[in-house]
Amino acid sequence: GKYAAREKQPLRCHAVGRPPSIVSVRFEKSKGPSGVYLLAQEMHKGRCFYTKQCKMLKDDDWTLYYSPSSTKWHIHRHGTNSQRKPAAFAPYDVPDPTYVPVGEWLERGKESNTWRPSDHSEVVPVEEPPQAVLLHGARRMVDMESQLCSFNGVYTKMEEPWCGRAVYRKAAGEPFYLRFHAQKAMWVV
Repeated sequence: GKYAAREKQPLRCHAVGRPPSIVSVRFEKSKGPSGVYLLAQEMHKGRCFYTKQCKMLKDDDWTLYYSPSSTKWHIHRHGTNSQRKPAAFAPYDVPDPTYVPVGEWLERGKESNTWRPSDHSEVVPVEEPPQAVLLHGARRMVDMESQLCSFNGVYTKMEEPWCGRAVYRKAAGEPFYLRFHAQKAMWVV
């Protein structure tokens, strides 16, 4: 019948809990929608939604949200209220986008009215950050001698995040901080 078309993917049952606070969006061909998205504090039409942390262009407002009218998850460059077509979508009515199976997202083609399957596309939860991290191996030259940098050491997670990501403070010695720099898309001390 109509439900036998997906023989490759058997019917599955998943426990539903809180949506992940951070997800990673991966597309093989499209780099724009790929990246780290943070769970928004508010809901969008009764569902969770995510905003991309690092923006490649100043006017980018990448969002990952559910559209009840189309019963699809959308990845959109211009926010949740744009009238333009999304960059990608997945026709799944699931609690959060991490339930969409790998390869089930459709990307907009070069012609704006065409859609192509994205075989390796996925939205996966990012693990919760560790309570402590070890930063080591950084060296500098002083008087022709290689010395370890003073910011090497164990850093512990602080209570308050910075731009939606964990922040770490060096446990001993000088007060160094390890945090994610969103504009540069890199971790900095």
